[in-house]
Amino acid sequence: MCSCRFQATNDDLKAQTDAVNHELEVTRLDMDDYITTQTNNILNLNNKISALKKALETEERSVITHETRKDNMMQLTCNRTLEYGQVCMATDNLYHRCRSKSFVNRPADADSLSQLEAVGNFVSDLGKIVKLWRIERRRNRAAGDTTKTGTGERTGARGGGSSLTKRAVASRAPPAGFGGLDGSMRGSVAGSEW
Repeated sequence: MCSCRFQATNDDLKAQTDAVNHELEVTRLDMDDYITTQTNNILNLNNKISALKKALETEERSVITHETRKDNMMQLTCNRTLEYGQVCMATDNLYHRCRSKSFVNRPADADSLSQLEAVGNFVSDLGKIVKLWRIERRRNRAAGDTTKTGTGERTGARGGGSSLTKRAVASRAPPAGFGGLDGSMRGSVAGSEW
């Protein structure tokens, strides 16, 4: 009887061992499938991460390039604005200087283009006046103006006194119709506004 009981217990234990071994084999196969699936998922995600890193690096290089371009454009804009301001200030200064030397009424504040035009007219008229003055001076010399002597010119230049010296100094001044070069500009030159 005892051996029957041992035999039955042994059979039960064998059956339980077979069931546990079968269950263990199923679990092992499931675990192998799970590990394979997760390994594939990890590889796919690593590939995605690598592709995204490359895209990020490309975008970062693009951003750096755009920022450099933007900085260069801002610098260029600042430089041009500075140059424009300097040109406007210089134009305004020249305009007010010419306006103070001229007898033509001009508005105190005008746009830069009008100011440049007025300065150009003033300088052009001044150039014509100087040219005509030189022509007149050559004519006077060619006509035999003998009032200039070496001694008289030197004495007159120092403020000395004879009438010969005064005539020599006067012969150097511009002709009567042309106005002075000191800015009095009373004369008129071929359609001049000044």
